[in-house]
Amino acid sequence: MGLTLIEVLVALAVVATVMIAIVRLHLVSLNLSNQSSQVTQASLLASSKLEQALSVGFPEIGTKQGTETIDNIQMHWKVDVIDKTISLKSDKPLEQLRSVKATTSWKQGQKKKQVEYETWVTKRN
Repeated sequence: MGLTLIEVLVALAVVATVMIAIVRLHLVSLNLSNQSSQVTQASLLASSKLEQALSVGFPEIGTKQGTETIDNIQMHWKVDVIDKTISLKSDKPLEQLRSVKATTSWKQGQKKKQVEYETWVTKRN
């Protein structure tokens, strides 16, 4: 007993459908891996810039920014240092407090992506 032509065609159609689904899943996997890599690189850059700002002790107020190319992707970074004042229950504001925010942004296709880290520091006496 052999297979009829219709049975062979149906089997080929099923195999082709499964193969198309597997190829699509592989393409989605590659795209997500690429996006993950870009977010990781941006996070490392923002973390590095934040550490540089904090390495000088009590950072100066102001903004620093620049551009770096990592894995053929142009990433823009910016570090903002601003004064902060917090009122406490004792009615005496907490002074010499600064917010340090490091932001990295890049284009992913038509969309602009961004990673942002922020910490607060106080001056030690």
